[in-house]
Amino acid sequence: HEKFGKTPLFRITLKEIMLLLGSGILVSLGAYADKLIIFPLLGGTAVSIYYAATILGKTIALAIGPITGVLLSYLAHMKKFSSNNFKLLLLISSIVGLIGYWSVILVSKPLLSLVYPQYVEDAIRYIPITTLSIILTIISSVINPVLLKFSSAKWQIVINGLYMLIYIPLSMYLLSLYGLMGLCVGILIANITKILIMITT
Repeated sequence: HEKFGKTPLFRITLKEIMLLLGSGILVSLGAYADKLIIFPLLGGTAVSIYYAATILGKTIALAIGPITGVLLSYLAHMKKFSSNNFKLLLLISSIVGLIGYWSVILVSKPLLSLVYPQYVEDAIRYIPITTLSIILTIISSVINPVLLKFSSAKWQIVINGLYMLIYIPLSMYLLSLYGLMGLCVGILIANITKILIMITT
């Protein structure tokens, strides 16, 4: 029954929304930047090879994705989150990530031989490094709800902004030197940097 009006919370809430919106745009850009870089520089075949090399890792990411929503709903009711709890969350997600990594490595060749036989020989050499990048992305998405709940929203912009500042220039530079493998290395370095920033925040 409250009347429509502007409360003191409006300014704070608007600021939080704009920070999270900006962060969301950066995350979405990061998700598609690889293909936007590869296609004009290396062509459609390279995009297909890269897609084949990442599809199994991204399937795991899709399966784990809903966990972050559940985790955030639990964190919403918590007043504090100790460093020991954070370390435990990081340890568990790292163990799950390690299991996921080796699972992808073991099944990638037979599965890709079935679904992408024309690209399997080219894609297989990129799978270890692309899968590691995806696993790091999964771990960062698992611990991100803790930052959302207990750290300022500005950190979302800082973390994802620095990630993109490293990701795009470094990936394009390494791609120009070493082709598709250079791009994969650039993305891996960007993901390592991102997760280190998140852990130390």
